[in-house]
Amino acid sequence: MKLTLGTTLWGRPRIEILTLLYYAKLAEMASVDVELVACVSEDWAESAAKAMGWRTVRAPNSPLGAKHNVMLGEVRETKPDAFILIGSDDWLVSKHGNVFDRLGAHTYFSLVGLTDLWVVDLVERRACFWSNPPQLIGPGRMIRRDMLDCVDWQLWPTALQQGLDAPMGSRLGGPWTRYSWEEDGFGAIDFKTGTNIWDFDSFAQRSKAVGFDEVLQLTLPGWAQDDLRSEWGPR
Repeated sequence: MKLTLGTTLWGRPRIEILTLLYYAKLAEMASVDVELVACVSEDWAESAAKAMGWRTVRAPNSPLGAKHNVMLGEVRETKPDAFILIGSDDWLVSKHGNVFDRLGAHTYFSLVGLTDLWVVDLVERRACFWSNPPQLIGPGRMIRRDMLDCVDWQLWPTALQQGLDAPMGSRLGGPWTRYSWEEDGFGAIDFKTGTNIWDFDSFAQRSKAVGFDEVLQLTLPGWAQDDLRSEWGPR
């Protein structure tokens, strides 16, 4: 069993370096075979990713649709059984063990998605929780290789600049197998740092406010909390 996780980096080094480190550590701890792929546009991103064991490919930062398709082409070269998509500020979390091992146990489903998301503002130290089953969140979508073969490994319109989730879902069709935090122990954190496509307030207006520290303690292992606070702790 091999999983390949892919992302695109676009100019937010403080959170993106932590994201690279988070998944590098999770992959090292996993029992399944995991490869990590990052599409980069800047030298610092390429150097950081390679130093942490990520496979890299370069593409212009804009448009994001084209950049994501370049990333997916590199994922294809790793010959995975399934591909997992994340944003460069998204951390997948699991209640019951390593997230890669747990997702790897579900690759008999063609399409897997998550429904629960914490949005955490690292600058203002605030957080909210969004859950709206059966709607899927963007991070953590896992697609089996045979499904990607059916769409020739092209998931996004090349000119797209935002709103990548809906075209991806339409391209693949369905049905998606959905997992929640409460019932299945799967979720994701979307970190906000002041440079984001969607800001914290746009989520907070339709979400439940929760405590900043409580989210980290609930969802992350101790080492991940320590890594995060080393960069984004109180000043």
